[in-house]
Amino acid sequence: MICSISGFISRDLHLNTKEANLNGWIYRNSYITAENVVTQDKFINQRNFNVEDANSLTFSGEIIEDAKINAKNITFKNKSDDKDLTCKISGKLSYSSKQEIEIPEGIVSNEVSYNNYASTLSKSIFSNILNYLLTLITLLICVYIIYLLLSKFIPKYLDEISNMSGLTLLKYLGIGLGFLILIPIVTILLFMSRVGSILGFILLFIYIILLIIAKPIFIISVATFAKNNISNKISIYLYILAVTVILSLISLIPFLGFIISVLVSFTGLGIITKKLIPSKKQNK
Repeated sequence: MICSISGFISRDLHLNTKEANLNGWIYRNSYITAENVVTQDKFINQRNFNVEDANSLTFSGEIIEDAKINAKNITFKNKSDDKDLTCKISGKLSYSSKQEIEIPEGIVSNEVSYNNYASTLSKSIFSNILNYLLTLITLLICVYIIYLLLSKFIPKYLDEISNMSGLTLLKYLGIGLGFLILIPIVTILLFMSRVGSILGFILLFIYIILLIIAKPIFIISVATFAKNNISNKISIYLYILAVTVILSLISLIPFLGFIISVLVSFTGLGIITKKLIPSKKQNK
């Protein structure tokens, strides 16, 4: 796809295309990713010009402030071939290419710095993988800590959820949805009354904590159920690891992952709420 831009753009230009041909006036900043970028003689960038990744850049025109260019091959049109040609960078030039280039005199008015070319695509992939792993490790640590606390202080809880089934999960989901709606309403009513404002803050704080631990509780519940119904020989920590990894991978699926993550949190909230409510058997 070839994208040609002329005329006046009053805001930032964000462009991701195969071929970019620029011959207009960009009032603010440019951010360009393309295989090949060509700026024409009439091109003016009022602020900063950024080529975030490209195979080649052929530059003419004028950049009023700084230029930051990351391209394998960079060519500046020579003013000596055409005296009327405009080819000027008034600010600093920071560029990355396969090799350092000799910039014709008079093109760059300020400092010039050079680095070896590195594709931002590979950086982006590495950054996404790193972010995913950090998120996964953080969630795992949180789940393990909560499991250790439950096994030490509330061991009966882990025994109770061993009888969980698909029907009880739907029941917990319904309870979680109801709790999600009810608590904000109660909190608002407490805030509206002068006497209950402190209680409202306490309830809101508890509500936020429960939302934070809802997903770890769901993971622990499913992992414990799996251990008791699949194989007791496998460590609970491996079950927790498996459930956490599966859920984190599902969460990466666009749209569907978000819906499942929300349902997991609501179900976890329902599990917590159900365990906080004394059962009829306990009351007898």
